[in-house]
Amino acid sequence: MLLQILGIVDILAASLLTLNYLGFAFPLLLYISFFIIIKSLLFFDGIVGIMDLIGGLLIVLVSLFSIQLYPLITGILVLWYLQKGFLSLVN
Repeated sequence: MLLQILGIVDILAASLLTLNYLGFAFPLLLYISFFIIIKSLLFFDGIVGIMDLIGGLLIVLVSLFSIQLYPLITGILVLWYLQKGFLSLVN
């Protein structure tokens, strides 16, 4: 059950990051990014935890300072969170 909830949070983060890149700002993105950072620190298991931590910090920068990342970095983050969320829901 917990794995599915974390998967839904990852998919929500990918969707909100995509919408933020398209110009729609949501304050929920900041809360999701803090949740991802806390999750990455609690479940720090190698490269996955490091990628979550880096992604969460980048999302904080995007949502707090309204900076735009390169499209490639945004695409990688969106695909990372989408695949993690999908695999969490499937398992």
